[in-house]
Amino acid sequence: MTQQLFSSGHALLIGAGADLPNTVDDAEGLAAILRDPERCAYPPEQVRTLTGQQAARAAILAALDELAKAATPESTVVVYFSGHGYQVASPTGEFYYLMPYGYDVAQLYKTALSGQEFVNKLTAIPAQKLLLLLDCCHAGGVGEAKAPGLQLTKSPLPPEATTLFAQGRGRVFIASSTADELSYAGKPYSAFTLALTEGRDLQDAMR
Repeated sequence: MTQQLFSSGHALLIGAGADLPNTVDDAEGLAAILRDPERCAYPPEQVRTLTGQQAARAAILAALDELAKAATPESTVVVYFSGHGYQVASPTGEFYYLMPYGYDVAQLYKTALSGQEFVNKLTAIPAQKLLLLLDCCHAGGVGEAKAPGLQLTKSPLPPEATTLFAQGRGRVFIASSTADELSYAGKPYSAFTLALTEGRDLQDAMR
């Protein structure tokens, strides 16, 4: 039986693609669950996916700004990112980055999303219910990347997000793994995203 559309639901789902092509399937698969009128029943026009070339830094930041404008305090918002997450040590300190499509380790500030700017964009979303899902995979090329003065360490948990989501109710942060664990790709989806699509409790939370 088809549910009434969940008009308060908004979502932004990002699959970075490139050296992790399975992340595109992850984002599109979760988007299909959210739009499914017999499951989460989000209005299709309020579920946006950015995958592959569309999932570059500038496009993600713009989409988060648009989400902040579209959402209201009564909204339930889901933000999902499937791709690399890395902690970077440099002479000026340690920084967390999400690696979108087209990242360049020699120009992270121009091509990647820092944990702080990502959290700033999330903070601007007025929704009282916000679910952040990070499926940060470790397989592939970033682990071998080198840049002068930088040391990249696999890290799926932005410390800035952990701090933000500990500050109040209505905000939930779920990551696929901790810093010393792996996030497993698979078919049709990663292990983490497959669990999301099968989890009825989580679907209830998304509404």
